Amino acid sequence: MEIKPVVFVSKCIETCACRYDGQRVNSIFVEKLLKYVDLKTECPETAIGLPVPRKTLRIVSDDSKMMNLRLFQPDTSLDFTQKMNTWAENYLEKLGRVDGFVLKSKSPSSGLKDVKIYASGEHGMMLTKRGAGFFGGKVPVHYPGIPAEDEARLLNAAIRDHFLKSVFLIAGFRKASDSGRASQLVKYHSENKLLFMSYNQNIMRKMGKLVSGSGSGDFKGLCEKYFAELLLLTASQPKVSNIVNTMMHAFGYFKEGLKAAEKTFFLEILGKYQKGKVIQAVPLNLLKLFAVRFNEEYLLSQTFFEPYPEELGGGD
Repeated sequence: MEIKPVVFVSKCIETCACRYDGQRVNSIFVEKLLKYVDLKTECPETAIGLPVPRKTLRIVSDDSKMMNLRLFQPDTSLDFTQKMNTWAENYLEKLGRVDGFVLKSKSPSSGLKDVKIYASGEHGMMLTKRGAGFFGGKVPVHYPGIPAEDEARLLNAAIRDHFLKSVFLIAGFRKASDSGRASQLVKYHSENKLLFMSYNQNIMRKMGKLVSGSGSGDFKGLCEKYFAELLLLTASQPKVSNIVNTMMHAFGYFKEGLKAAEKTFFLEILGKYQKGKVIQAVPLNLLKLFAVRFNEEYLLSQTFFEPYPEELGGGD
């Protein structure tokens, strides 16, 4: 693949032993991912001057409604709220292009949604709700719509698959947009059409209408509208029913060439995928085999069959 996304990864994941306990977080997925992306990385806690190792931080709330959250170090009674907020805002304002974020789960600085929140005080009890870390919570504000996950959630195959598809779609769009040529945006849309269809046909059609007018003048404005639709399209995981419909659409290209037994076999496999009995790769690889056999160049050009490097193995 020629596309190389820009991905921010928490510094403690695979790249640096900078956790509070002086350890590094191992992630087989991130280790593989680093080969295919341009990396941006930082550790918010060391960035504000904390040492390695260090006493643990925790998020505390002064009220039960969690309206006033602070970043607190119980062993020293030090409050790092203002320092972290100021650093995080300044850092994210200057970070520049990012196509996706992989952040440390449960971290009071980098966590996205699963961070423990405690009642205030040195030995306050954990509250029933969880929330975002002081840096992680600002990422969706500064980068709305850009995929952001933590390394723990990315152990889930469906979440990982959706994350990778989104990141590589966004990076591919940026490459087409940066070219300044309408022809490159048309090519991008054409090559991703089946993948778009597997997410949302209505949004795919809106994107198609935008592309059809790409030669009319304001390319920058067009790209902004197109990108907004792309982020809307990738905001949630594709439904199995949409993926099945897309496969049936691709299957239609072979209705004249396949034997009756081959058609029956494929439809049986597709039915098993729909019921969760086989993984997506099984009917997908059958379709790709048919495309190779009948030299269907349009289908062979589709990212639907390989939306990201195979080694990353997102959907198994």
